[in-house]
Amino acid sequence: IVGKVLRIPKLTTAGKPEISEIYKQVLENGVVCLKDVNFSPKEMVDFVKKFGTIKVLPWYFKNFDQPGFPELMRVGNIMHDGTYKKTKYTAEYFHHDGNFDPQGENFMWTFLHSKINPPIGGSTHFLDLVTGYKSLTKEEIDKLQDAYVTIDINEIRDFQEKIKGLGLGGNDHRRFI
Repeated sequence: IVGKVLRIPKLTTAGKPEISEIYKQVLENGVVCLKDVNFSPKEMVDFVKKFGTIKVLPWYFKNFDQPGFPELMRVGNIMHDGTYKKTKYTAEYFHHDGNFDPQGENFMWTFLHSKINPPIGGSTHFLDLVTGYKSLTKEEIDKLQDAYVTIDINEIRDFQEKIKGLGLGGNDHRRFI
């Protein structure tokens, strides 16, 4: 099991001690689940701002934002106007939030807040890359020193219709280690 479960009463009014504890637990455990929370959009934005600057996603995510709160993005198959998304593949690919940001700006924390838990599907899987790296042998690390990961936004089904013909993306080569 990855992560730590925390129950912090009155999280909407959390002060420095509570935020420091959450921060510490994220650094120690990678993933933190805050139980028994039901944020309004404004409360969610106010809470997340206590951890730093919020990144507002580019315009091609517009159909997924929360009206009045561009800092929040809806993840699921129901648009904010109640219609269903045409694709069923939302984020069903291995990715790291921040893959498409310039290096140095791509380290970020992602805050997820579930409003509706589907009876089927809806699974989010997390990888602990620090533990994964520590499990590599010296030979494996040496072999990966010159390896690169290629990320191409044009190859991801979620984006293909939105960015077709815009000349966005292209191959982004990042050092693997």
